[in-house]
Formats: sequence, structure tokens, C-alpha cells
Amino acid sequence: MRNICVCATSSGLTTVGEIDRHLSATTDESVMSFWEGNSKNAEQFPRLYWVHEKHHCIPATSAAMGRVFSAAGYIVNARRSSLSDSLIEDMLLAKCNADLLP
Repeated sequence: MRNICVCATSSGLTTVGEIDRHLSATTDESVMSFWEGNSKNAEQFPRLYWVHEKHHCIPATSAAMGRVFSAAGYIVNARRSSLSDSLIEDMLLAKCNADLLP
């Protein structure tokens, strides 16, 4: 995640601050056991828990995947054929998660 949101919240904490606290608190346990094994972690990092729930679920339909492929089609075209894989991935991630950006 790269600077998702730097705005202050009602509690005075920022998303970047929450990410920093999470990175300093994490151990070698798996992602799933970190979130599912301890509900206190979900309370300490509410925004990151929301992202975890959104991205570690099985979609009920393939419509979301169709939207991702459609977005990728708009990003990668004949004029942009020389973009690197990582840049395409970053652009697609930003486009599909625009609701998380400030």
C-alpha cells in the first residue's frame, strides 16, 4: 500500500499512522491468523481490517473480475503497450480502489 490516505480522522489517527503501528506490531504469523485469531487486532486497526475483509473474500459472482479486466483494457492499449508490468498493476490497483483514495 502506498500512501492510501493521509487525512486525519475523527479519532485524530491517520491511515498512514495505522499502517505504521501495524507494521511495528506484526509478528511472523500468517495474515489470516493475525486477523481471525485475535479480535483485538481488528479493533486496533479498523481501516486495515476493513481492507483485509474486502480483499480476502471470495466474490459471489464474477462481475467484479469482469470489471477488473475491463479497467485493464482501458489502461493497456496500443499507445500504452510499452508500460511495465508493475506500472500496469499499480495503475489497475489505483483505478479499482479509487474509493479508498483521498
